[in-house]
Amino acid sequence: MELHDFKKICDYERQSADYEKKCLEIEKQIEALSLEIHEKEVQRRFLKEYSDHIQSLEITSSAYAQAIRDKSLGEKS
Repeated sequence: MELHDFKKICDYERQSADYEKKCLEIEKQIEALSLEIHEKEVQRRFLKEYSDHIQSLEITSSAYAQAIRDKSLGEKS
């Protein structure tokens, strides 16, 4: 094998190692992003449930306030 061929092989091995490092870095970034997406989904579900709960309380509060007004008007009559 000639020196030139040997240098090419060494270059290819270095490039291959560099590509593997870059792939590992990208995989780590993907894992981190996947975790972040999962956390955001959990937050979104919590906020949706919280919003539904608040909305339920508003409806109950409005109904209760209306009942008090109705009772108050009934007592004035």
